Amino acid sequence: MTTFTARDADLMALDNALRVGDRVALHGIPGVGKTQLALAWAHRRADQFDIAWQVRAADRLAAVAGVAQLAESLGLTVGTDLEQAATVVVTALCGRDRWLLIFDDATPAAVRGLIPPRNGHVLLTSRNPNWETVAHTQEVDLLSPESAATLLTRTGDRSGETTVDATTLQLAERLGYLPLALEQARAYCAATGRTPADYLNAVQQHRLLQYETPQAQHPTIDATITVALRAAGQIHAAAPYLVQFLAHLAVAPIPRDLCTAIGARHVPAVLSRTVHDPAAYDRALQVLAELALVNIRNGAIRIHQLAAEVIRRHHPAPPRPGWWRFWVRRTTWAQVAADALSAALPSRTDDPEEWPRIARLYPHVTAVAQDLPASADRTAGLLLGACGLYAKRRGELKEAKRLLAEAHSRLHRRLGATHQDTLTALNNLAEVLIKLGELADGQALHERALGARRQILGPDHRDTLTSMNDLAEALARSGNFADARTMHEEVLAARRRVLGNDHYDTLVSMNNFAIVLARLGHLADAQAMHEETLAATRRRRGDNHPDTLGSANNLAGVLAKLGRLVEARAMQAEALAAVRRILGDDHPHTLTAMTTFANILAMQGELVEARAMHRQILSARQRVLGDRHRDTVASRDKLAQIEEALGRPGSAEQ
Repeated sequence: MTTFTARDADLMALDNALRVGDRVALHGIPGVGKTQLALAWAHRRADQFDIAWQVRAADRLAAVAGVAQLAESLGLTVGTDLEQAATVVVTALCGRDRWLLIFDDATPAAVRGLIPPRNGHVLLTSRNPNWETVAHTQEVDLLSPESAATLLTRTGDRSGETTVDATTLQLAERLGYLPLALEQARAYCAATGRTPADYLNAVQQHRLLQYETPQAQHPTIDATITVALRAAGQIHAAAPYLVQFLAHLAVAPIPRDLCTAIGARHVPAVLSRTVHDPAAYDRALQVLAELALVNIRNGAIRIHQLAAEVIRRHHPAPPRPGWWRFWVRRTTWAQVAADALSAALPSRTDDPEEWPRIARLYPHVTAVAQDLPASADRTAGLLLGACGLYAKRRGELKEAKRLLAEAHSRLHRRLGATHQDTLTALNNLAEVLIKLGELADGQALHERALGARRQILGPDHRDTLTSMNDLAEALARSGNFADARTMHEEVLAARRRVLGNDHYDTLVSMNNFAIVLARLGHLADAQAMHEETLAATRRRRGDNHPDTLGSANNLAGVLAKLGRLVEARAMQAEALAAVRRILGDDHPHTLTAMTTFANILAMQGELVEARAMHRQILSARQRVLGDRHRDTVASRDKLAQIEEALGRPGSAEQ
């Protein structure tokens, strides 16, 4: 950490603060070096920790995902539900010592519930100074003139003295004693062999131009970034374009292979060639790292937020080559990033094996979508829709609702109400509303989507049948089982005729129809259809896919109602263990499987065990779905019944 020898006083203050308390928040302006100070302290005290873990905490999803990823290093078995996995990690850390968590660029909302209340050490870096209720606070200020000049001249060899001349002091002053700007100046001189005087001259020339455009928010960083970009271009022609692309993504770890998804259209040819040539791509990244424009760690690329802001402001779009550039509408870097994300994002959002990759791309999709102009509403809508479906499958229903609502809005604005993409987004949004318990609104949207699809696509189109299936499921959720049965029966017959018996959509219809049959008391017919569905789903999806486990849950529930309790319990115990492992304890599918198993326990007379599990289910549903959701109400009612059977009425409310 050679660049932070100038922070010895701050490191000593941090040492003292952590002796008093084991939670410290470092706060200060962007670019002042909060993160580097935290990392420098961790580096110097590495022998005190068995585990040191850095978490990007600028938003809730990133913070939760970062903490959840620590589970593997701790040897913990968790499902794919990020919130639940993070809770398991926090609990585990409370029971051990010699660990350090660094929450980088944190906000109070993002880290709520993620800071272990005891043992270990926690460092937070933040622009927000208001952390008194959480941690001891320490402000990170600009460097002193002498420390700033020393940083500029340091080469990495701490054994020798460095000489600070008047030019170096003048350069430090010109750069505002801001560590980010100073480090870029030092890196530039080291990479190019230029002197501080050369760099000062380049910065002065740039700032003279800036006086004519006083809207610049960070003039010091503006100057250093401009100089670094020029130097990068002189070393590798593609490097400036590559960092411009990276700057238009989220301030989150960027997978290295995302850049290889950049297409040839709308970008300089040298960039397209470089990202598809592994050696040239590695060299371009090396140039950017040497000039302190990016940081490469653990297989991911990171760019400082302040540097990204400056690059985005000055370089919103790639250059348009050729004489025809004046006649072609300009494509922004955000659109280039959106195209790359569209190519890189897995198409199967329902496949748990793809979820880790989607999670890495997720913050970039949501950030880029916000920057896309109205002309790119279709691209934004499709990207947000894919992330919304991923959030739905992960059980993050409120986030799914937000993403799918925005996706529908942007598609509707760009394509109109009756375009197939708009209707798909409308149908997906309706499905999430139903799962959230907003039955009337969800059913109304399903009816709109179905009416439009019937009129435009015809009664037997796959999308029309999807809308019919989803509307039938909404009817069943509302308790209208007779109409739901009629519609499910019609959809199942059509899907068998149009798509075949083993098509995924047909299996969905079989499952849903069997559920309605069971609710209407036709248990033998329901059992036969569930068995057929489970066998076919296992063939198509495998034993551990959530759809297979859901089908097993439904069959076990019917077997229990038929009195085959031993068989039902064995089947459900196996399914519950698998769904917990894959989806986590708080996922709605897991809670459904737990409910089925708890009901089987109650039917076998094991009321105490059933009560304990129903209490756990109720607590989770209150936390995940809210007190008024129909599933929460059902859990409360079931627990009250068991309490009454045990002779303790009223405990459910407690």
